[in-house]
Amino acid sequence: MNQVFRVATGWRILISVLAPPFILLGGALLFVLIGESYELSVLLISGAAGLAITGFMLYALTDAYRWRIEISDKEIVRRNVWGTRSIPREKIRGYRINGQYVFIEPFDNGLKRINISTYTARRKELIDWLVQNYPDLDQQEATAEAARIIEDASFGITTEARKARLAEAGKAARIVNGIGGVVALWMLFYPQPYDVVTVAAMCVPFAALAAIYLYRGLIHIDTRKNSAFPSVGWGLLACCVGVCARSILDFDVLDYGAGWTWMATAALLLCALAVTGTGELLQNGRRGFMLGLVVLIFSFGWAYGSYIIINCHFDQSEGDAYTTRVADKRVTSGRNTSYYVSVEPWGPVTETQEISVTEEEFQLATPGDTAYVVLRPGTLNASWYFLYLQPKPVEATP
Repeated sequence: MNQVFRVATGWRILISVLAPPFILLGGALLFVLIGESYELSVLLISGAAGLAITGFMLYALTDAYRWRIEISDKEIVRRNVWGTRSIPREKIRGYRINGQYVFIEPFDNGLKRINISTYTARRKELIDWLVQNYPDLDQQEATAEAARIIEDASFGITTEARKARLAEAGKAARIVNGIGGVVALWMLFYPQPYDVVTVAAMCVPFAALAAIYLYRGLIHIDTRKNSAFPSVGWGLLACCVGVCARSILDFDVLDYGAGWTWMATAALLLCALAVTGTGELLQNGRRGFMLGLVVLIFSFGWAYGSYIIINCHFDQSEGDAYTTRVADKRVTSGRNTSYYVSVEPWGPVTETQEISVTEEEFQLATPGDTAYVVLRPGTLNASWYFLYLQPKPVEATP
């Protein structure tokens, strides 16, 4: 087989159309600095932006026409702006398909793998050729790992028992991931009834940990494509994100008090339970360390969100109302629309402050109107506040 695969024609045309104006823009940012006196920060930012835009677009334009994959009877070669990389046919170990890239890996560690992007013309033809001639390394490794699980007596007395246990663990992991995904979406897009969905979202990580400990050694957190172990990673991490995002969207905290200590402790505890339960984080070297770091970050998101929701949503105190005035308001649009109202200094706040509000409250707010900020102590002693635009809810303090 002697074939050449280039960047897709449509992509080359798009780059050819976009590159010239962006290169001119980058050059303009550099040109306007000549002979003019600006602050050093302006010179640095504009100069860096000009160089970055110009350099990137020149690279993209050149690579669109330089990049190619050449397959011959002896080797496979990739050529691009940075040079040439080749692997002899007999030294190709196999391939992996990961998102938008195909990776061709060699047996020899001295050779570098070749990656093929989704923008390659006739990409399906190239993948079909790889499938016919070389193994899918992810599938190969998953099959080998499954065989090791079946042979491991710690997972069951007989081969049939081990196979049944693995299938049972897979079903449990799918249930946890399904519930976690649904609850996370429910939490983010329609959190009603609020008590039910928030408590459910805060509890899903414990359901994931329960599954990990119940099938100890069989259920992991890592979601590697080449792993035969079932994973609860998606359900666990989705709810951590949902809880954290909901707390940020719904509540404004003035003083966290000792909250940071509580959050850090809860995050470390959740992460430690995950690390202890799966064992994978301690056995996989650098990948295990990075996975542990990711779990710790998401655990902190869960701890933060849980602390804020418990502190604010379940705070039934009357609080103190402070009189203020609406200074301004604005709305931001993107994937989600957010509404903000700025109010003049109130109570312990000595500067104009922007507060997130609902669409209905946004419509009620008019610059110059009197408003009230209600400050509550919080169930967990983290004081928080919200804007009240109707007649004063309690005796207001000027």
